[in-house]
Amino acid sequence: MTILAVKSIPLMRGTNNAWKTVPGLYFADRKRDARSIERHIAGRHYDAVINLGRVDIDFGNCLGRVFNDPSTVRAISTPKALRRTLDDFIPKYTHIGNHWHKSRGYGGMGKSFHAETEVSCVGYDGDAQRHIPGLEYRIVTVGDRIVQASLKGERRTMLNGRNSFAYSWVGVEGVKNGGFIPLLKEAIRTVPGGQSSVLGWDVLSLVGETPCIIEVNTCPGVNSATAGRIISRVKGLL
Repeated sequence: MTILAVKSIPLMRGTNNAWKTVPGLYFADRKRDARSIERHIAGRHYDAVINLGRVDIDFGNCLGRVFNDPSTVRAISTPKALRRTLDDFIPKYTHIGNHWHKSRGYGGMGKSFHAETEVSCVGYDGDAQRHIPGLEYRIVTVGDRIVQASLKGERRTMLNGRNSFAYSWVGVEGVKNGGFIPLLKEAIRTVPGGQSSVLGWDVLSLVGETPCIIEVNTCPGVNSATAGRIISRVKGLL
């Protein structure tokens, strides 16, 4: 069984190497133009394609199943789009207290924290979210199944302003309680093509409250174990 992954952004070295440890998984070069990738897919017999964020490729002639088709990516790939798609699941901006400005970006870029009400969000060309102190998790799903979960730790600033975070593994068992599963199942039903998706969810948890979604990533950072679990679940759905 062979699967093609199509990248949209440069992956962190660890993530890139993690994907490469999975047998039967191949990559289309990130800089390859859309028509070339379409011809490549049409000429091969991949069992599935995992689209890690591209919106310019027509997968209509793909013989295998596509995870994260362009409609899925468009629905969640920018803060504005994510707000339109999942507004009921994301913290609202209330003009009171600490908040975040979020614009297009990846790896921590495009986000800025603002204390109290010193910076107005009126007319801001992006999304504004209320800051909620709590435990933050990265939860990876394939379709509506959780395949991995980690607790987010301290931030490490990388080159060119791109951020990396320390994560501690909690696994699926670590998020079975606390409302994570019903929250994500409902959110996935709301996302176009959610049943055929591979997504990384940043979810905030507060004691005694329903967790809330902060971001959704079509190209989540993974280690080799998580990459293996993703592909195993994808194969199970084929």
